[in-house]
Amino acid sequence: MAAQSNAWLISQQGAQVQFRYLISKDCTSVGRGPDNDVVLQGPENATVSVHHFEIRRHDDGFRIRDLDSTNGTFLNGERIAEAELRAPALIRMGAHGPELTFDFSAKITAARLEETQAIPEGIVPPPAAGPYEGLLSGAVEQSRRARAHGFADQTMTIMRDALNRALRHTGRRFRLVILALVTLLVVVSAAAAWRITQLNHEKQGIDRRIQDVEARLRQAQNPIEANLLSTQLGTYEE
Repeated sequence: MAAQSNAWLISQQGAQVQFRYLISKDCTSVGRGPDNDVVLQGPENATVSVHHFEIRRHDDGFRIRDLDSTNGTFLNGERIAEAELRAPALIRMGAHGPELTFDFSAKITAARLEETQAIPEGIVPPPAAGPYEGLLSGAVEQSRRARAHGFADQTMTIMRDALNRALRHTGRRFRLVILALVTLLVVVSAAAAWRITQLNHEKQGIDRRIQDVEARLRQAQNPIEANLLSTQLGTYEE
């Protein structure tokens, strides 16, 4: 029973985030929802349901139960609703989804333990890091260092500073977008004004030609000339 008290859920090698989770509770839940004990998020966990499966500890060992997940829970390659969980075991969320290994620490190699990070409060794999994710992860790391040196009360100050920096970045970003839109609007308006001026000039020229043809038509000496002028007038009017 001593070994069972050190049961772990371990991410598969090659996963975006390498972690191990100590199963220390009577019931451990896994899924995408933030209220789970082990939280799996990010693009590589698309087949994971909000509440996917749970592991329950009982007197004789552990049991695993699917929580009506959309893509199913697979234990050692077989889809299950509920089953006895015996180490070592491979748990997969969805037919081709992410996998977790269930095992006892006595059977886990030292190298595998070293390459994973113990997460006592679950794991949230971040998506591809952008400028805001970088600010957040930096603030989290700074908070951890502060707590390690006995300055636990600095967490809110550090996170507030990170938020202010993120808002400043966002403000600059929106200003750049607005400036680009205003510039585009000015260019389009200038082009439209130039085109309208050109069309007005063309219209004035056509009006003068129509007036000239009408004057010549009134003075036409024969039907043939009148017919030609009428055709020309119709073309200008079109």
